[in-house]
Amino acid sequence: VKLADADRSVNNNPLTVNGTITRTPVASGADLVAYSGFSAANYLEQPHNSDLDFGTGDFCVMGWCHVASSGGGVMVGRYEAASTAPDWDVRMRSDGTMSLKIDSLDTVSGSVDRRTAEWVHIAVVRQSGTLYLYENGSMVDSVANSTDLTNPAALLGVGLRNISPPDLNWDGSLALLRISATAPTAEQIAKIYNDEKVLFQENAQATLY
Repeated sequence: VKLADADRSVNNNPLTVNGTITRTPVASGADLVAYSGFSAANYLEQPHNSDLDFGTGDFCVMGWCHVASSGGGVMVGRYEAASTAPDWDVRMRSDGTMSLKIDSLDTVSGSVDRRTAEWVHIAVVRQSGTLYLYENGSMVDSVANSTDLTNPAALLGVGLRNISPPDLNWDGSLALLRISATAPTAEQIAKIYNDEKVLFQENAQATLY
């Protein structure tokens, strides 16, 4: 029997745990935990979810990532088993920069090597036909895009590119991942980053007892 990892949103669409995923505090003594230990056998998966069929509309993929030294891999991606378009993923490229790939092509990309062993907040947003990439609350790239992202056969993979066989596993840790069919403003993303970054400090409390 495979375990499920809860969806904390009102949609309540949990992720299936394949293999074993490691959960550890994001910093010494911190309440918030991160997920790591991703591989072709150890990852999170969600069957087709029509809420993620964004069409040509707005969406947002947001979360925190941590990589010490290697190439990173895929944070989260949505693929059909035979890798039939449309597909997308948020990944770290071999030079340590972040990117959103749609149909195997880079759309928006960062320019800073994020293999720093520090937590980084990443947000990919499409709003009114423009894609934006934010890193640590600041916009670093944008491009016009209206690709139809509806794919009734697509699965969601967290920690790897979820095609057959799964590959490009994330070689680091992930925390506070969320996906929505709405687009936060630049001001909202900056506030989210500033509000959440304190949770990644030593002994940071994040729960109500």
